[in-house]
Parts: sequence; structure tokens; C-alpha cells
Amino acid sequence: MPGYTADLRHFLILLALLCTPLASSCRCDGADSVSRECEALVEEILVVQDERRLRMGQIDEVLQAFEAGDIPKPEMREKSSGWKVAEHDLRGRVSDLYIEARAKGCL
Repeated sequence: MPGYTADLRHFLILLALLCTPLASSCRCDGADSVSRECEALVEEILVVQDERRLRMGQIDEVLQAFEAGDIPKPEMREKSSGWKVAEHDLRGRVSDLYIEARAKGCL
């Protein structure tokens, strides 16, 4: 959503996710706890995705610096390797969160 701040984007996503799938279960006694659980899951997904986006920007800067000749190849490789490990972990974490959120009817 270009032009929106991250906080507004998060609010809109949470609003859409919480209103749509839970609308039919709002009559249930446990709807509030499900809603809170879904909100927590979606918020965690957003935090992980923001971390991934931040790290992607950082590695892009490293690669641009390397291409410009500002950093040597060993430094670029070291930073790239660190990014790959972190991205692998974050991608796995967010995938698990999406699976959990879908299983609970949050998405």
C-alpha cells in the first residue's frame, strides 16, 4: 500500500483480518479470546515481515556498496551469508505463524 505509514497499514490489515473471518463467530462465548489470539498472531506476522523488509533493505545497501567498489568481496560475502541465515530463520518463523493463523481461522 504505497503512501501509507507502517502503523496505518498494520491497523488496516488487522481490522480486515479481525472483522472478516470472525464475524460469523462473534456470537460465541469464546469469540473474544479467539479475536485476541488472532490479533496477537497477525501482529507477530507483521513484526516478522517488517524485520524481513528491514534486513532486505540492509543487504541491498551492502550489494550496492559492493557494486560501487566501496566494500571488498569478502566483506560482502560475510554480510550476505549472515543475511541468508537470518532470512531463512525469519521465513520459517513467519511460515509457521501463517499456518497457525490459518488453522485457527484468523486468515
